[in-house]
Amino acid sequence: MRQRHLSAGAGVVLLCLTGSVRAFAQAPPPPAAPAPSPPLPPAATAPPPAAPVAEVTPATNAKAGEGWSTPHYDEGFVLVESPEGAELPFRLKLNHVSQFKYTNTMDVNRTFFDHLGREHEVLRRNDIQLTRDVFYFKGYVFDRRLDYNIITYTSTADLTATAAGYVGFVFHKAFALRAGFFSLPSLRAMTGTYPYFHGTDRSMATNYMRPGFTQGV
Repeated sequence: MRQRHLSAGAGVVLLCLTGSVRAFAQAPPPPAAPAPSPPLPPAATAPPPAAPVAEVTPATNAKAGEGWSTPHYDEGFVLVESPEGAELPFRLKLNHVSQFKYTNTMDVNRTFFDHLGREHEVLRRNDIQLTRDVFYFKGYVFDRRLDYNIITYTSTADLTATAAGYVGFVFHKAFALRAGFFSLPSLRAMTGTYPYFHGTDRSMATNYMRPGFTQGV
């Protein structure tokens, strides 16, 4: 009787151990420890606040718009002119002189006699002629006192076409030093009246003293 109770008790113990082992085997494994998180990057430095944009006042805007002047008239046609106070002063002005002449010799004798008594026909005229046509390109560059002048001159009276010019420095309104290719000084009637000629233009005596163009200082 005692052996039967022991056997039954051992079976109960074995059954409990077997159930415990099975329960332990069927139990889920413990959760794995979480991996350490990577170190956080250093906090980014916030950008400095943008500087406030100053509003452009009308006066500042007008000053910014200042620049090379548009073509205008100032004792000639100013084609290009730098603004006041520019680092490189420059000016180009065009002057033009054209002279038209109307000639009418129809009210004269048809013939004339020379000193030998020979008769000749008079070449009478009734026409309009472009006597002179002159273009002046002048101004200053680098300095307002450093001036230049370029001339193209044509004349049907003596059938000439000339290109001349000079460059010089104006020390005073009464004194300037220039060098280039230009007309020579001559009679006062040659320079003082141009281009405001008399009704008869220049006389034969004045044209006889015409010096022409040459280079010099």
